Amino acid sequence: MFVVWISCCFVFFIFVFFQAEDGIRDLVRSRGLGDVYKRQDGTYTLCVDAFNFDDDEQLNIPNLGCRSFQISYLTPPQLIKPSCSENSTVIKNEIQNIDFVWLPVNSSVPGIQFRYDLYIVKLNENDNPQDLIEMGIAANSSNILAFKDIPINSYNLNFSNPIKLELGKYAWAVKARVFNGDYPMVNDGLSPVCTFETVSYTHLRAHETVLDLVCR
Repeated sequence: MFVVWISCCFVFFIFVFFQAEDGIRDLVRSRGLGDVYKRQDGTYTLCVDAFNFDDDEQLNIPNLGCRSFQISYLTPPQLIKPSCSENSTVIKNEIQNIDFVWLPVNSSVPGIQFRYDLYIVKLNENDNPQDLIEMGIAANSSNILAFKDIPINSYNLNFSNPIKLELGKYAWAVKARVFNGDYPMVNDGLSPVCTFETVSYTHLRAHETVLDLVCR
């Protein structure tokens, strides 16, 4: 921010800059105040200094106009079920009953509330799961299944839901947002993207080992 102030016979200007914990100064005029919220987590110092326009003499006491503040971002949900492990499978029975579970956003802000949007998209060969989810959300694509405004950290896709998942491979992700406020979130609240494959019980039994059957 660069401000010119004229008072009586004096002309002076004000520099505002940010200083991180490492002491590196960052003039606001080089970024803009809106970009402050894109900085990394940490403690920052906001300073306001006044200088004489004619000879650059500093008119204020150095460091007197400084205040420290903290920038922190809320962490997006972490997906739990279906598992994010490689070759994750979900049994697809005739009566659909698939649970989607994720870790909720952890926040120490009193009274903060979250809503979650669950996204599922079927994958074709050579599809990039991350790209498909992100582009589908951005374009509001009809190819992506969206279940929005979920108040808890789980969703049950059961037999009463008109949407039925076919056999095949899917990508899924959850996007969180603050319901009653405006707080910055890592990756705009979008979780990592995971994949799973829906298989029939017959298919699963055909690929199980004796040990798998005993453990089951």
